[in-house]
Amino acid sequence: MLNYQNKTKKELIEELIALKKQMNKVEVDERPLKENELNIYSLFKNAPISYLSLNKKGVIITANNAFIKELGYNKTELENHCICEFTEQNEIKKVTNFIKSVIKIGEIFGHLILLKNKKEEILTYSLSGNSFYDPLDKQFYIHIILYNITEQQKALNALSSSE
Repeated sequence: MLNYQNKTKKELIEELIALKKQMNKVEVDERPLKENELNIYSLFKNAPISYLSLNKKGVIITANNAFIKELGYNKTELENHCICEFTEQNEIKKVTNFIKSVIKIGEIFGHLILLKNKKEEILTYSLSGNSFYDPLDKQFYIHIILYNITEQQKALNALSSSE
């Protein structure tokens, strides 16, 4: 153990300055971090299932390619727009309730909503999402996975109407 009791204040300050200089000289190889970041982004961007990131007001922060392709919009037509703009009119309250619930509870699974694609076709989605609070910017964010169950819903409707 080092004994600092026998050193003067000036000597201690000089040692601290020398330690700080050594710490500043330590270089971190950021390549593995950048490679990892690129891999994670690629997984998100190219995932075969739709994914959205929203703010607490329901504004789309980012959407992956699967969601962009399913709805037929381009990235700029989706991002910075409220998800309610793409929601079937009668479903807007359900979507706002989903957002509030995810923030309050933390996560929700299997919530059904209807969204409109660019061709104005109605698509049925099962949503699962979670929220987190970012202490750095003091904001809530919501991450949603959207399962397109339109065809399954049509089959269920056909079965129930034939009975």
